[in-house]
Amino acid sequence: MDTSALLELVKDDEAEGPALRADIAGTAEPCLVSSALLTVEARRGMLRVRPPGPPKLDLLLADVAASCAGG
Repeated sequence: MDTSALLELVKDDEAEGPALRADIAGTAEPCLVSSALLTVEARRGMLRVRPPGPPKLDLLLADVAASCAGG
């Protein structure tokens, strides 16, 4: 998952967010993979656009980290 896609899931007003959520939900066993840079880039991007966003962002980052680990 890249930073842009993750931020679309966090920001409720993104036009592509619902389609991305539906695609992820429609996958039998979603395994979201990303580099360690996602954490840094997503937090920086979220703080720039919407300062109260990091708590929701942190929950999604945890989902990405756990999705392939069986968590």
